[in-house]
Amino acid sequence: MLQIKTVICPVERPKQFDEAINILLSDGWNLKKREIQTMAGLPSEAFNTVNVRVLYAELERHEPPFPDEITI
Repeated sequence: MLQIKTVICPVERPKQFDEAINILLSDGWNLKKREIQTMAGLPSEAFNTVNVRVLYAELERHEPPFPDEITI
């Protein structure tokens, strides 16, 4: 079974972003995509939306569909 994990972090925090990815990589995840994305932020009182830039990464890992059976 394919598992997918997404990491999103503000551009202002690259160290926190790298640490989160490194933890997942050491846990057996594979990095598939890493980029800076622009997303629409929350609307203000004047109904304007500000674009927010974030660090974005997709990781995936293959797991067996069923865990190994234990016979008692």
